[in-house]
Amino acid sequence: MNNKPLQLKYGLGIIHSVPWLGAAQGKYERHPIEPAINMLVKNRVNVTVEHEFIIPSENSTFDITIPDGKTVTITERADNPENIAQRIHLTIGEGSRVTYTIQTNGGTKAVIRNVTCEQGSLLNIQESAVNTEDLISHVQVSLGGEGAAVEYASAFFGIAASVIDTSQTVRHLANNTSSNLVTRGVLDHKAKGFYRATIDIAKGAKHCSGHQHEKTLLLSDNARMMAVPALEIANNEVSCSHAVATTHLRPENLFYVQSRGIGEEAARNAMIRAHLAPVLGACPEDVRNIFGIDHH
Repeated sequence: MNNKPLQLKYGLGIIHSVPWLGAAQGKYERHPIEPAINMLVKNRVNVTVEHEFIIPSENSTFDITIPDGKTVTITERADNPENIAQRIHLTIGEGSRVTYTIQTNGGTKAVIRNVTCEQGSLLNIQESAVNTEDLISHVQVSLGGEGAAVEYASAFFGIAASVIDTSQTVRHLANNTSSNLVTRGVLDHKAKGFYRATIDIAKGAKHCSGHQHEKTLLLSDNARMMAVPALEIANNEVSCSHAVATTHLRPENLFYVQSRGIGEEAARNAMIRAHLAPVLGACPEDVRNIFGIDHH
C-alpha cells in the first residue's frame, strides 16, 4: 500500500489529509475515494438476506442481495472502528422493504455504498455518526424500477478536530420514483463537515419526487461547514427541492429557555436536541441515546 496519505480537496482552499487511507498513484482527483479504498479492500463477501443482516466491521466488499417481496433489516454498526474501509453493494428486489441502519461511534472509517432499488421497493436509511475522528460516507441510490422510493435520515455530531465527509446521491431512473433526504448536523470545537447531495432525475423518468434538506448547527467559532446541494433534472414533470443552511445557538433563544427555570447547560442541550429531532425522531432508541449532548 502507498504510504502517501489520501488528500481530499473541498474548495475554498481546504485540503484534508487522511493519513491512514493511502492515496492512489497519479494525479489527485476531487475525491479519490474509490481507488484509495480499493487498495485496502481485498476480500469480497456475497450474501442473500431474507430477514436481517449485520455487516461486520472489516475491510471487505459486501455484495448483498434482497429477494423480491421481503421485509429486511440491515445494520452497519461500528463502535470505535480503527481504519475501516468498505464497499457495500446492495440490490433490493421488487416490492421489498429494507430498513438500513448505519451507526458510527468514534474512530476512523471510509465507506462507499451503492444501492439499486427495483420496482416498488422501499429503502429507509437511518444514519448517525458521533465522536468520529475521520468519517467518509458516500451513498448512491439508483431507483431503477417504477414506484421505487428512498427515505434517508442522517445525523452527525463532530467534536475536537474531527472531519465528517458525507455525500448522498439519488438517481431517479424510472417513473413515479421518490426520494426524501433529511440531514441534521452539529459541529463543535474545530470540527469540519463536508456535505454533498445530488438528486438526479433522468430523461424520461416522469412524475418523480425528489426533496433534500440539510441544516448544521455550529457551536464554536472554529467549527466549519461546507454544504453543496445539486439538482439535475432532465424533464419537467417532476416535483423537486433542495436546501442547506448553517446556524448558531442564538443567545435570545437560549435566554428564553433559561427564563423558564432551566439551567444554561440543560437549555443548551435541549436546543441541540430540538435541532436534531427531525432526524433522530425516526431512529431507534439506541441511536438516539448515542447522542449524549454534553460534549464540552
